[in-house]
Amino acid sequence: MASSKLSKFVVAVDNTDIKTEEGKLWKSVISMAAYDAVKKTEYDVYAGREILEARNWFRNKGWDFHYVCNLAGMNPDYVHFKMMRQINKIEKGMKQWSKKSALDASVTAT
Repeated sequence: MASSKLSKFVVAVDNTDIKTEEGKLWKSVISMAAYDAVKKTEYDVYAGREILEARNWFRNKGWDFHYVCNLAGMNPDYVHFKMMRQINKIEKGMKQWSKKSALDASVTAT
């Protein structure tokens, strides 16, 4: 399910028709970072570091982020905007889940 959503994302942010193998490679780098960034840690506790690094890569928009987006033929600002919407949605959901779990635990403890 995540890979089909990811494919739709990559198509949505693609602003050029990259035909070179190098361009396809860099587009794949962004795709993998996006895939890692939208994982939910409660399902994959061992991937927590990769998830955090991928989210921070999109969040911080460093020179390497701009460089990779340009090599892939993608607009860095648009990629950042789209990814932050997804990351924020996931993190908001995780906070709500965490609060609910804590409330459930306190109810069962009493």
